Amino acid sequence: AETAADAAAADGASSTAQKVKKFFWPFMKKREEVTKALRTSVSEQVSRWAEGTAPVTAGNADLVAESASKWLWQVFELAQSLGPNAVDATLRQCGEIVRRLEGACCEAEIPEILIPMGEVQLVMGRAEVAAELFNRARRLGETHSDFEHGFSAHQSLFRLYMNERNTDRANVILVS
Repeated sequence: AETAADAAAADGASSTAQKVKKFFWPFMKKREEVTKALRTSVSEQVSRWAEGTAPVTAGNADLVAESASKWLWQVFELAQSLGPNAVDATLRQCGEIVRRLEGACCEAEIPEILIPMGEVQLVMGRAEVAAELFNRARRLGETHSDFEHGFSAHQSLFRLYMNERNTDRANVILVS
């Protein structure tokens, strides 16, 4: 059979459903297992960078920021179920990574971490702290010509102010 319709006509079952069961489902199951293993590995590495047992240098700053950011976005997804103590511990670790990036003169990488830190703070009901983080990310993005993160920080600030019904501040962000 050349097509799914031909196969379905030949044996009365959906060829697409059979192929999904045979090929796609095992692939996705394996992918989920790998993802779980990588999450654990990234979590451990981020902890080492935060504790200072693994160095943060100009050579690995991009990897450090990207890994911490991805880890934080996972925390963002689970923030309500993790509870405030676990979330605060994660935020402290990421704050340490930000300080280590500053110490390695890698400020250009910091906005990538500040934005998810701000989003997690918002989920935890800490709008003022989130605004500080977004503003810092915005300023660093502008300083280092990082349009992607600067724009994301602007967007987060605009959304924050609109949700607070602070249209004056939202308009300032929109204009800037």
